[in-house]
Amino acid sequence: MQYYLGIDVGSVGVKLCLIDESGIPVRKDVERVSSGPLAAVRTLVGRAVEDIPQEDILAVGVSGSGSSAIPADLGWVSFTSSLAIASGVLNSHPDARTIIQIGGQSSLIIELEDGLRKPWKVESNPLCAAGTGRFLEQQAYRLGIGIEDFAELALKCDGNAPRIAARCSVFAKTDLIHLQQKGVTVEPMLYALCESVARMVGSFKKGPFASPVYAAGGVAANAAIIKALEDVVSTRNGEPTSITVPDDYLYAQALGTALLAVGKRTSRVLLDV
Repeated sequence: MQYYLGIDVGSVGVKLCLIDESGIPVRKDVERVSSGPLAAVRTLVGRAVEDIPQEDILAVGVSGSGSSAIPADLGWVSFTSSLAIASGVLNSHPDARTIIQIGGQSSLIIELEDGLRKPWKVESNPLCAAGTGRFLEQQAYRLGIGIEDFAELALKCDGNAPRIAARCSVFAKTDLIHLQQKGVTVEPMLYALCESVARMVGSFKKGPFASPVYAAGGVAANAAIIKALEDVVSTRNGEPTSITVPDDYLYAQALGTALLAVGKRTSRVLLDV
């Protein structure tokens, strides 16, 4: 059996997907970036070859904001994030017309007309934490809330949430302080943060969002964010529009990277220790 490896080097975590020659995932893994992206990649690849002989891995594909850290002499094949994300989502959802990706430090919207057979459009945020997972973590920390409890508490918001700025973390902090001084409870403040991120992401593009709409990236696990995004998209579309979170939302980019590497060859799999 021959295999292909896809690695998504993000700013917060590195995701790995190993597929067989039929394109079926046989291993998915993730490692948080703590001492640098290269160390996280080395750890993931090391774990992958414990079960699969490295000589059976024909090629390694890499994508993501931190992919430039990968040594060029490895010969790994590099792909853009948008191409890898689209490839990963379309693999199990070929009907996708819009993909919203919210990661740790970047967000983007991919507009598809006919899968990858026609040119696709990509809109993204500037190099700023606003409208990303890191933004949510920062604000949750200021409120003394763990990110693992964020969505559950935010969804308990009853009624309209206050408005919080998402274009700047400093402005958001000021808004939160003012709301706390007014005695606003934590649940509406958390959902307000979700709405602010949704508005920020929605502002990337003009016009309606073509359906079906899918969400990928780590923040797709946050049900409150998805609910807020659905409200933004539905308002823009003038009709109720749902957003589907695929089962492999976290590994969509890594899977797409592996699929794009099929048929290619790289010189080495393991990084030097």
